Amino acid sequence: MNNNIYLIAFGTFGNPNGFRQSFYDINKNSTNIRDITKGVKTFDLNTNAIKLLPKAKIYAIRKENINGISAISYAVYNYAKEPNSDRSGTFIGSSILYINDIAEENLTTSLINDFNETIVAKNTIKDTITVTHSDNLSVSKPKDFDKVSSLLKPIDDINFDTFTGKNLVVYTSVKTDRLPYLFASSLTLLNIYDTIYFTDNSEVIEFVHQRGIFQWIKSKDFDLAIETQQQERKQKIQHSISEFGNEKQQLENDKKRLVNDLRLQIENNTKIHLENEQNLNESKNNLHKIEEYYSLFAKQIDEYIKKLNSGQNLEYVQKLYNENKQIFISSINEVKQPRFTNKIPKTKGNSQLRIETLQPTTTTQPESHEVVYDNSNYNLKRKIGLFKRLTALLTILWISTVVYFTWFNTDNKVQPIAVKKTTQIPPETPQPTVPNLNPKPNSELNQNDLGIISKQKIKGKSSKEIIDIIFQKNPTDIAKHYKEQKDVYWQVLIKENQGCFEGNTCVKDSLKHVPSYKQ
Repeated sequence: MNNNIYLIAFGTFGNPNGFRQSFYDINKNSTNIRDITKGVKTFDLNTNAIKLLPKAKIYAIRKENINGISAISYAVYNYAKEPNSDRSGTFIGSSILYINDIAEENLTTSLINDFNETIVAKNTIKDTITVTHSDNLSVSKPKDFDKVSSLLKPIDDINFDTFTGKNLVVYTSVKTDRLPYLFASSLTLLNIYDTIYFTDNSEVIEFVHQRGIFQWIKSKDFDLAIETQQQERKQKIQHSISEFGNEKQQLENDKKRLVNDLRLQIENNTKIHLENEQNLNESKNNLHKIEEYYSLFAKQIDEYIKKLNSGQNLEYVQKLYNENKQIFISSINEVKQPRFTNKIPKTKGNSQLRIETLQPTTTTQPESHEVVYDNSNYNLKRKIGLFKRLTALLTILWISTVVYFTWFNTDNKVQPIAVKKTTQIPPETPQPTVPNLNPKPNSELNQNDLGIISKQKIKGKSSKEIIDIIFQKNPTDIAKHYKEQKDVYWQVLIKENQGCFEGNTCVKDSLKHVPSYKQ
């Protein structure tokens, strides 16, 4: 028993049954087999288009789709009268149904003839059917039928999803040595015709011709049609080979372009990396210098305190202090401030090849690229703050010393010294430069678009929430270009909307300027 090959017997049995067909040698309890037996089309003939006449025999091959399953069937029809009826065009016959794979045509021809001969011999007397239903037919399994499952081949180049509704009748010899060729050649025509019939009976052909429903051709025209199909297929193959060749050339060109682009990006990134390394080394050296300047001036202040405590002249100590303080400030200002590091762009290759004939579906979140700043400016602010505190401390000590010598030193009459109050102007601290967006914005949202953002109740929202709202509402002019520069975009937004933000929180109901880029 094979679940991919089925033996079917059929016939016309007169009143009350009419045409009936039955499967043999099957497991009727199998769900798959029940689907096949219920879904397969009947092998009944359209007697308005083709009819069996006495002594006539018709072979047929057809394709069908049984609930999504591809199937090829081979059938043979024999003229036979119905029991208790003189109706014309009646018959008895058999079929082999293949699922997904088929056997070699020589083997199929042998099996179908063997099965058919047994059915005719056991169920007809003088060309008259002796039973009244296909279930009652006496059948025998063809020789070597159980070996067929190991000799199957795939069904190639047949479209089982499209059916034309056309049928072809071929007037040709149906001898045993001719049938394998007819069956094999017909496979290429099953994309044009759903069923192809073969007969050597001229009266059957005359009937088909008179009715004009089915197309019919002679044997030589059939051979020509097969040859034409083969030539067309060769042309299609050659055309596909040519297209593949062009595709390969495009692939090579695309490879060269992409590799060159990526190589150039790598070279640029290497250059930027070296520049960043030089900047970092320079910043480290400058940081070391600044630390030394502060340490040196702090030690000098300690010396001034000692001098005053030991009774040295106040004006002289103050003069030294002012001179060294000016030197200290000049030294600090001469040190180059740390530069922002250049951001190395993310290397991404884009192929220019496009999917055209193939039908190929995850949306990934873009990576967050934070702009990295050197924190030496922050350190400088801390240092200058320390300097201010030290200056204040020195002033207090100086005043204390003056008071001491003026009021409490009775041995040395020191007259009070008029102290000229000097205002120390702290050096300007460099402000961080807002990085540039890439591409540089060339437009901004209009009042209508700003109103849409304001409707989202942005007051009190964080920087991340506001950026997400702006990008969501403007996918083309903003998100498309700056989705990987969110931190830079946030700084630009703060700069363009002075007074709208405190820290990372929006304190206004609306924004004034939202940069965008229009192509």
